[in-house]
Amino acid sequence: LKPLIATCGRDRSVRIWNYLEKTVDGVKVFKEEPHSIAIHPSGLYVLVGFTDKLRLLSLLMDDMRLVRELPVKACKEAQYSH
Repeated sequence: LKPLIATCGRDRSVRIWNYLEKTVDGVKVFKEEPHSIAIHPSGLYVLVGFTDKLRLLSLLMDDMRLVRELPVKACKEAQYSH
């Protein structure tokens, strides 16, 4: 497991934090505000909820790349089961 947490904010950003080093490992700003976020236990993916869709993003060394969009509206909570 990687020592990562993910946050989303009203500034339309998703941030990946390394909580051991207390650093930001990645930032992606979207056109719309994200409402929910969940990080996969492996630290390889994040699921981000928006008003009209869910986006699955792959966490890369210096980027977050879209893997899939799902037509789920108004997702206020997201969680991986493990």
